[in-house]
Amino acid sequence: MLNLRQPPRCRSQPIAQALSDFLYEEVNKMKLDVRGEICPYPMLKAVEAMKRLPEGEILEVITDHAPALETIPTQAHRLGFKAEIRQTGNPEWVIVLTREEASE
Repeated sequence: MLNLRQPPRCRSQPIAQALSDFLYEEVNKMKLDVRGEICPYPMLKAVEAMKRLPEGEILEVITDHAPALETIPTQAHRLGFKAEIRQTGNPEWVIVLTREEASE
């Protein structure tokens, strides 16, 4: 009988470590889906999410509104984030926002 209260042990440590690394990467991403929304709402929601984003996490904003490709990166830069835009459909983009490292 399978005991559902305790997770099964993994006999292969490298596999367990690889799975742990994969899950860690996914945990450190916050996704904000603003498809179907028009300005200023995608930018306002992205700014609010950036303000609440824990240190070390990445924010991915999914949008189908082309003007957001200008407004969100502009606000992100003001808040200390860098933005990378990836086209994922026609028209659909993912704006990846990460905190800029402090220069010493």
